[in-house]
Amino acid sequence: MRRRWLLNLFFLSMLCGCANSPQTVCNIPIVSAMDQRHLIADVKQLSAPQMMGRAPGTLGSRRAQTYLINRYNQIGLQPFNGRFTHHFVSSRLKHNRGSNVIGMVRGTKQPNKYMVISAHYDHLGKRPGKIYFGADDNASGVAVMLYLAQHIAQHPPEFSVIFLASDGEEKGLLGAKSFVAQHRAAIVFNLNLDMLGRTKKVFYLTSKNLRSVLAKAPAFQCAIHRRTHRDNRVGKIIDYRKASDHHAFARADIDFVFVTGSMHDDYHRPSDVSEKIAAPQFISTAATTLNIYQTIEVLLKP
Repeated sequence: MRRRWLLNLFFLSMLCGCANSPQTVCNIPIVSAMDQRHLIADVKQLSAPQMMGRAPGTLGSRRAQTYLINRYNQIGLQPFNGRFTHHFVSSRLKHNRGSNVIGMVRGTKQPNKYMVISAHYDHLGKRPGKIYFGADDNASGVAVMLYLAQHIAQHPPEFSVIFLASDGEEKGLLGAKSFVAQHRAAIVFNLNLDMLGRTKKVFYLTSKNLRSVLAKAPAFQCAIHRRTHRDNRVGKIIDYRKASDHHAFARADIDFVFVTGSMHDDYHRPSDVSEKIAAPQFISTAATTLNIYQTIEVLLKP
């Protein structure tokens, strides 16, 4: 598998020979009016007051799960192993149980090999009378995942694509760890999406062995590679390798791309609301993420 990927990486590098030009033109895909409406509606619904901050094991979480299943059905995703909701057990969660919501598009040639597109849907819930809405963190990433799902359902790749709306990320990547532990042998790649709603620049981190060639691909030139970031609010360095669900895949030696946005003052505060997401910029970020997925699809072809 790795040798075949190296050939595909070489092919990508030949396609991207203009990467060293002084200016990079980002050919952002056109997002249809319907997809634009879905992107905005998905963020608003997942971060609405009735979702109560989507803490694992709560009524708000169950409402979010129902919403996601309805969207999976609307898009035409298949249940994963016969069902959309997959429970897992952890002592770190309320009632000791979390719930991943998983759909899939079956591959045309390698249905038993999985690329996993992940975005955590859980957030911090309610604390002393305040709802932590989590519009950017991470209703935005889930909305972009659903946007990719709509495209992929209409253009199935050779390998299967799993859409993992993970639970318990805020408690220690619990849902992603559970999924990896059960399905490690079949997973060939992870594209993880987190906090894409309010950023003016798209940031990414990828496996070390893929970075040099992916950096030359046009889609990745429209993003900025970032390994660490200083959070001036708390005065500490954020290690992006460990910042979200992709770390569960990286620890299992699965190649990954993490796509994310910039930090802001509303991070992990009740003020992280959908009204602060600017639609034009968010739609552009979603389109850039689709470009990144399409580059990875070429990478994974046998």
